[in-house]
Amino acid sequence: MLMSDKGELINARYGNNFCFSLLNQKDSVLQAGKYIVMIDPHWNATCANDHRYKDIILDIYSPQAVNIEHVEDLEGLAHLAKTLKQHAQQNTLVESEAYLEGNPDYGLNVTRTQDIENLNCWFGYIYTKN
Repeated sequence: MLMSDKGELINARYGNNFCFSLLNQKDSVLQAGKYIVMIDPHWNATCANDHRYKDIILDIYSPQAVNIEHVEDLEGLAHLAKTLKQHAQQNTLVESEAYLEGNPDYGLNVTRTQDIENLNCWFGYIYTKN
């Protein structure tokens, strides 16, 4: 998942291929700034064959020098939460459904939306009316 430090979701992808890439294929070039790349690997049984299967290679091609710094888990999760909140507020998804209709505390005030077309990954949000 590629996101800016300001909370913009730039691109995301999921899958289980051995070699997996997230390419910025948008019409515009990323502007200089701070970005967060979140990598969440899911290891399968073949990774026990060789410790190098768990190596993660991050290639970034840029006309400028790029500094890569490790972000601690809590800081990364804070960036993720900020990005998903901003994305949910700025993107209206057409289809939604009552999510906790049978729960008397929520009724029709909680809806679930999902999108499998917008990015190369599936995402969904659960909204609660205040």
